Amino acid sequence: MKSVAYFENGKPIQALSYCAFLDILGFRERILAGEKSGGSDELFQRFHSILENRLKVLRAECRETHMEMKSFSDNVLIASPAISPDMEFEFALIMWALRA
Repeated sequence: MKSVAYFENGKPIQALSYCAFLDILGFRERILAGEKSGGSDELFQRFHSILENRLKVLRAECRETHMEMKSFSDNVLIASPAISPDMEFEFALIMWALRA
């Protein structure tokens, strides 16, 4: 489901937002080490499973917000569009999402 905060009449729009861009440090090195030992597929599958499970929980917990989450490679993007005048609530949402 696309957030109404980022789409209007089915088309993407710009929205003032707080964003967090997360990169898993050392992931590339772990994959390369796994290739040498023959375990890179297992490592990647385990990482993918953990990430998908965590995002599923986070999406369920944030169902009532307009927060969006995307993942690609070893990166995660979390965005919360402005809904309050001072954006303190949005900042708190992002910090809350990063708690685990």
